[in-house]
Order: sequence, then structure tokens, then C-alpha cells
Amino acid sequence: DNTLPQLTQPQLEKLKHLTVVSLASESKLLAYDDIKKELGLSEDQQVEDLVIACIYKNLIAAKLDQKRRVVEIDHVIGRDVRREDLEDIYTKLEKWAEACDEVLGEISTEIDTATKNASAKKTLDFEFTKAQQALRTERATEGVAASNSLTRNDSQFASEEYKLEEQRTGDA
Repeated sequence: DNTLPQLTQPQLEKLKHLTVVSLASESKLLAYDDIKKELGLSEDQQVEDLVIACIYKNLIAAKLDQKRRVVEIDHVIGRDVRREDLEDIYTKLEKWAEACDEVLGEISTEIDTATKNASAKKTLDFEFTKAQQALRTERATEGVAASNSLTRNDSQFASEEYKLEEQRTGDA
């Protein structure tokens, strides 16, 4: 006396796929036995065929571990959001937003530090260049002063011929 209409094979398959999606959205590790129990399956091969069909339809991204008899879920498509899930989703989004704010704060601090360091380096480079130029100017001035202090009669640097010529012309 069942008043519900009989489901067609494609409808049954779709319900099984959606059940696998629901299970996968709740846990990242699904035991074969849990899937069999939920869907009324009797063989591991039926579980594997169903999971493979879900993978091919891009409903889930998963790996079958036949040795441990589990399905490792990597990704699952979204389903309609139930009202009872909204608060949990909101809480997770708030936590995510707070984490993003923290990361942005840290990035901002790093940018400020890098900017200050770059400014300090620029100042130091400028001061170094200025000191280098002052030293070069000082050395050049000392060199000119030293060369001006030498007289033509300075016996240390003048040759005998030069001294004789100076004496003959009367420049001495």
C-alpha cells in the first residue's frame, strides 16, 4: 500500500550519487561498510562502482583504498544548504574573515617595516655618497695644496740642470 510512485533506475542511481555526496560532505574518510549500510548495498564491488561513477560525474574527487576498505575524499561538490547548516557556515566564514584580517595586518606590518628599511637604506646610501664626495674633495684639495707648496727651488725635486737654469736667468 505504498502511495509513492516507483522510481526508475536513473532516478535510483541519482539518489545513490546524492547520498554519496552527502556522506562525503560530512566526512573525508568513508568506510565501505558505512556506504553499504546507508545505501543497502551488499558487495564491496557495488560500493567501488558507485564511487567511481561519482568520480566520473565530477561529484567527488576521491581515492579508493581497497586494502583498508575506505574512500578518501579530496573534494565534494556543494549541495543545497540546509537551514540548520547556515549558522555553522556563518561561524566558519566569520573565523575565516578574522584569519584574513590577521594575515592582512601582518602583511601591512611587513610592508611598513620594508618601507622603513628601504628609506633608512636610502638615507644611509645618500650619507655615504656625501661622505665619499667630501673625502674626495678633501684629498684633491690636499693634493693641490701639496703641489702648490713645492717651489721651483725645492732641492729635493729640482734637477741640477733646472737649478742652474734658474740661477742663470735669475728666477731664484
